[in-house]
Amino acid sequence: MPTIVYYVSGHGFGHARRTAQVLRTLASLRPDVDVIVRTSAPAWLFDGIERTTVSVPAQVFDPGVVERDTLNLDPAASVRRLGAFLQHRVEIVSAEYRLLRDAGASLVVADIPFLAADAAESAGLPSVAVGNFTWDWIYEPFVMPDTRWLIESIRASYGKVEALLQLPLGHEVAGFRRVIPVPLLASKARNARAATLARLGLDPQEFRPRVLIAMRGGLDERALRHAASRSPGALFLTPQPIDDPSLNLRPIDSRLVEFTDLLAACDAVVSKLGYGILSDCIANNVALLFPPRSGFREDEISRQVCPRYLRMRELPAADFVAGRWDLHLDALLGQPPPPEQLATDGDLVIARYLADHV
Repeated sequence: MPTIVYYVSGHGFGHARRTAQVLRTLASLRPDVDVIVRTSAPAWLFDGIERTTVSVPAQVFDPGVVERDTLNLDPAASVRRLGAFLQHRVEIVSAEYRLLRDAGASLVVADIPFLAADAAESAGLPSVAVGNFTWDWIYEPFVMPDTRWLIESIRASYGKVEALLQLPLGHEVAGFRRVIPVPLLASKARNARAATLARLGLDPQEFRPRVLIAMRGGLDERALRHAASRSPGALFLTPQPIDDPSLNLRPIDSRLVEFTDLLAACDAVVSKLGYGILSDCIANNVALLFPPRSGFREDEISRQVCPRYLRMRELPAADFVAGRWDLHLDALLGQPPPPEQLATDGDLVIARYLADHV
């Protein structure tokens, strides 16, 4: 049986969730293909995908960036961690070479750990990358002249990739042998809104706009209560276990439904920027209210490009932490539909490419 080894960044859930969408589609196109996902992201994100297994590399395979908190990066710590990571490059690649050999791998795919290309080269295998940004571009503003070699090292690895399947909402790239633009890769709801709401114990006929709280790590409970109290005309849904008698703040058990089904059952979501939430909001027509982040270079592109395809509004940091969301939420929900649309069948285009090249 042909086997794909798919390396997925564990930095947040976005890379894993979009990979899972590709693998579901690939399983329908090529039920004869086995997939081994190598990631530190939770294995349950890939539950139910045929012929797919998940394993965690023994050593860190993708250093990502260091976050001070949900909304702020630590650039200096990120560079130090990257440098320490690259000191173990040879042993990491050697371990993955053995895995690729023992698995009988036919193709290596990365979203978008750069050492996957080194591992593929060592095993004599072709490699493909999938992403809207690359790690050299993310780290570039953080390095100084004496650490510039880190960026060049990452680019040398990416230069071994046969093709980058580049998603929208990204940046100009260089150094890849081929760059193939592909449509937006987004998760789409698999169940009807009414069925999702009923499963959560909510009335599908509820007239108030539903606002999902999707902040990894949760929110200060006082801010959340205050935000709900200032917007009595909205229904706030949160996975946090809040015991609140108010009628418009509901704790929900997010384990009962897929995240995308939950998102699609809402009118708006409060979340930080990121490819995963942006693409899912575009695909499922959900408005986005977001607090600003510091140090996340990709947010510059998101702010400029995404309003063409998505109703979105920034929630100033001071108002976010204080729970003063009402004016911003009202303005967001009052926005007209976005002026443009994006094709959202990236999973099919990418899956077809992999099916043809495995």
